[in-house]
Amino acid sequence: MIISKQTGRLTFNFIFLAIIMLVLGVIGIFAMAWYSILFFFLGIVILSIVFGFQINTETMEMRNYYQVLGLRVGKWKSIKEIKYLAVVRIKTTQNIGVLTIVGSQTKILHKLNLILDNKEIVYLYSGEQKQVMKIAENIADKLNLRIYDANSKKWIKKER
Repeated sequence: MIISKQTGRLTFNFIFLAIIMLVLGVIGIFAMAWYSILFFFLGIVILSIVFGFQINTETMEMRNYYQVLGLRVGKWKSIKEIKYLAVVRIKTTQNIGVLTIVGSQTKILHKLNLILDNKEIVYLYSGEQKQVMKIAENIADKLNLRIYDANSKKWIKKER
């Protein structure tokens, strides 16, 4: 059984670029400039790009993937020696500036990591606490793992 989770898309800049390319492609096609089909196709390709991870519970492998036009690309990695899942609270700050107006935005996010026997940390997902906990509990149930809250230094799910 494969556990899949889509974790994101390209940033707004790329989405905006793809929409402009789509519009230019459509205008070019109506203007009989057939080379503009390339712009249209590239816009569709950029809009279809998503990121995520997959865990194969039978072979105990995982991969981070990029999906383009429905085709997932990524290298499988063995995770046979998983110790537990760790949930970490992180604070992110984004600086925003327009001409002379400067500000910053701070968010509290939670990060989900796989901890392997060789002390390797494999990043899986980050987001709001409810989302991260739901994903962590799903993976922990399927792989029979414990969940550790690194901030409070307590086991959330102890049984194994």
